[in-house]
Amino acid sequence: MIFVCTGQQCGTVMEQDEPLAVCPQCGGAMQMIAEEELNGWQWCNLGIFWRLQNTETGDARAVHCLTEAVKRGDSCARSNLGVCKQYGIGTAQDEHGAFQLYQQAAEEGYVPALYRLACCYEYGVGTAQSWSQAFARFLEAAGEGHMGSLNMVGYCYEYGYGTKANMEVAFSWYRQAAMRGDSIAQVNLGKCYEFGKGTDKNLQLAAKWYTTAAQNGESEAFCRLGRCREYGIGIEKNPEQALQLYIQAGERGYSYGFYKAACCHEDGIGTERDLQQAVAYLKQAMEMGDTDAICQMGYYYEYGIGVEQDVEQAFLYYKKSADLGNRVGVHNLGICYRDGMGVAANGGKAFQCFQDAVELGYYPAYTSVGGCYETGTGVEKDLSKAVAYYQTGAELGQTRAQYNLACMYDGYGLELDYEKALYWYKQAARDGHYGAINNLGLCYRDGKGCDVDYAMAIKCFTYLAEQNVASGWLNLGHVYYYGYGVEQDWSKAAQCYQKSAEGGDARGMNQLGWMYDKGKGVAQSDALAYAWYQKSADLGNLYGQVQVGECYLHGQGVRRNLKKALHYIKAGVTQEDGFALYLLGECYETGTGVKANLDKALSLYQRAAKQNSEEGCYRMALFLTEGKVLSQDREQALAYCKAVSKNLQYSDTCIFTGPLKEQVLRLLESFRKEEAERKA
Repeated sequence: MIFVCTGQQCGTVMEQDEPLAVCPQCGGAMQMIAEEELNGWQWCNLGIFWRLQNTETGDARAVHCLTEAVKRGDSCARSNLGVCKQYGIGTAQDEHGAFQLYQQAAEEGYVPALYRLACCYEYGVGTAQSWSQAFARFLEAAGEGHMGSLNMVGYCYEYGYGTKANMEVAFSWYRQAAMRGDSIAQVNLGKCYEFGKGTDKNLQLAAKWYTTAAQNGESEAFCRLGRCREYGIGIEKNPEQALQLYIQAGERGYSYGFYKAACCHEDGIGTERDLQQAVAYLKQAMEMGDTDAICQMGYYYEYGIGVEQDVEQAFLYYKKSADLGNRVGVHNLGICYRDGMGVAANGGKAFQCFQDAVELGYYPAYTSVGGCYETGTGVEKDLSKAVAYYQTGAELGQTRAQYNLACMYDGYGLELDYEKALYWYKQAARDGHYGAINNLGLCYRDGKGCDVDYAMAIKCFTYLAEQNVASGWLNLGHVYYYGYGVEQDWSKAAQCYQKSAEGGDARGMNQLGWMYDKGKGVAQSDALAYAWYQKSADLGNLYGQVQVGECYLHGQGVRRNLKKALHYIKAGVTQEDGFALYLLGECYETGTGVKANLDKALSLYQRAAKQNSEEGCYRMALFLTEGKVLSQDREQALAYCKAVSKNLQYSDTCIFTGPLKEQVLRLLESFRKEEAERKA
């Protein structure tokens, strides 16, 4: 049985088996009516009634009712029938048919159909995609006061879709729609105030509009308002409320809300830290298709957060999010290919992922593309292109790009430009980049790009040390060792080196080993010197490996073992380390661990001297003085000795030993006596 409300302003039409006397909408009297008596408007309302039942049978009945209304010329029914055809509700999906129905209804002056027609042009539903056509129809519908169209005109002006971008005009349209109660526009207006887009930044108004939109049930608004509560943006900070707002956003269908709820449980924001609950919320967001959540699950598997660490699973989640267009996922997929994490390393695929991430607007990817060009990963090495990408990333505020660009100007790939290096170190340091703060301190210490300023250098190193950054302790140790702006204090230096070494810095381990080796600031101990050198060597540090080789060669702090000595020394020789070349030369000269061979010894000493090895220079001077292998050449021998003597003023800090210093001084003295005798 079909019933219609007799109230003149109501128009409710319902269909049910039981008699109905009172209208559930207005309380007026309901009257039974036969199908053949229904007009187009009533058929349309009956179709809407059945559509709201949200059942398969109801949908089919709705399509029948709307079709009958269309036959009677009802424009509203024509538009609603278009919706059924567009989404396959109660009938076969027919996007072109839906487009035609919207077009006809719009031509008949039905404004909501004009809005739907614009959406068809926006997404290419049933017709060719065209932003210009979409904008024209949104604008026309907005002129008729359609709220959704008012918001969409603002959206088009914001992003330049179908018209020239103009944020001030976009703001005006958003404001009109928001004032009329459009909740999506209220969120967009809040964003304008929050980020100062098209108007002056006003965080209080941003929070106000997010609150209004949330009160109107807009799911994104709950998430935006949660962010305001989390960070105290325009409203009192309240992490507990923030978490609840995120959850409410998720429950209302905004998947990012569950993603943020996961982050809160991961970091203990507004609740106790609970990684299992974080994973649970992340899974809810993933089930809703949230690509950020899928990417984050990859991150959880990469680092074992709430799940067992599994880099293969991490790769799969990153790939899944990347395939869905998530720009962070695309970038992280590139990292997997670059580093061989969870998949075979593939520089070409890594480079392509990083480029794709750049095109998707992910700013950190500029640094990664620059890194590929700097190292030749997946692309031909090109330092000029590396600098170009670092420069772009740096100007976009990317801290790593700023740091890398500074390093390039600091002698790592570009012509030295200490002033530019200093500038970009400062930019990265402002964002708390430890490497930049450390190198900024070195610039102040050494006067690179600025006047020497030990106070500022110490400030940088002290800040890092307070954060327990190993490089900060290392350079603070150098401050006390060399007396940079403070009284020289080897004991304090040793304490700083100890902190650096315990923090895992191989250079700190080397310095501490040196202090024990020479008994500076600590009691001399060959055993402890060897132990710290070995720790450094185990981390792959070249200096540590060579020093361990020397310890095994001479039995310092460890039982003498020529086989191990040669193993470590040769590791340094392959990298043209001056001291390693000298040590191996000494082995060939004396027949220690190898068959004596003066020619090989000479060759190694020559290579060591080219690397400015004091020991190598001294041995070359002796060969030339004594006429070993080479013809005697005292003038050239003197040149080698002078090369060594340049470091004598730093004899407490350079790597060659006390006996070597004495030997060089004796040789120089013999040259002076010979010169004096010739003059006499």
